[in-house]
Amino acid sequence: MRRRFIAAGLGVGGVLAALGASGGVAQAATAAPRAAATSTGRPTQVAAGEIVTRMYAPASNTCIDVWGGTTDINQNIGTAPCQTTQEQQFTLIPVPVSGFSHTYQILNAASNLCLAPFRFEVRQGDCLHPTVQNQDVWAFLPAGPAHEYVLTNYLGTGQGRCMALHPTSPPSADWSIWRDFCDTGNSDQIFDIPDLP
Repeated sequence: MRRRFIAAGLGVGGVLAALGASGGVAQAATAAPRAAATSTGRPTQVAAGEIVTRMYAPASNTCIDVWGGTTDINQNIGTAPCQTTQEQQFTLIPVPVSGFSHTYQILNAASNLCLAPFRFEVRQGDCLHPTVQNQDVWAFLPAGPAHEYVLTNYLGTGQGRCMALHPTSPPSADWSIWRDFCDTGNSDQIFDIPDLP
């Protein structure tokens, strides 16, 4: 299988080509910050332009899930068998970024917290850092058939990191969500976002 890396000069569908016009750094508009988690775990009302969806991982036949619906900041994110629960429901909040067509903060319905990078992992964050520099903004880059994407929060130059399935310890049917070097040929990094236009 031929691997295709997202790096300077090797854009996916020309996505990174626009970075050259901005000096190699993506610029994001400032989004209105969300409040920290509430005790009810209910999200605020969906605003115009926001998308409510599930994020399916075809490689594991599971969906991204906030395990137990916890409202703890810095709680690791993983996957679980797909259900219709709020733990697997996410609101994609648009954050315009020059050179990218699908860039969002990812808010979970159960915890009212956003998916955020932490070292090599993806954890829950407070949604108060909607800038590219703080990396709480995710770009959804096309990776095959309709609605299949790799999700990266690295919108600068060089080789970025994308969400990826990672085995849990001890092993189980569920997977952890980590960040690995972006590779649209790696099925562990491909997520199906059915409601993304």
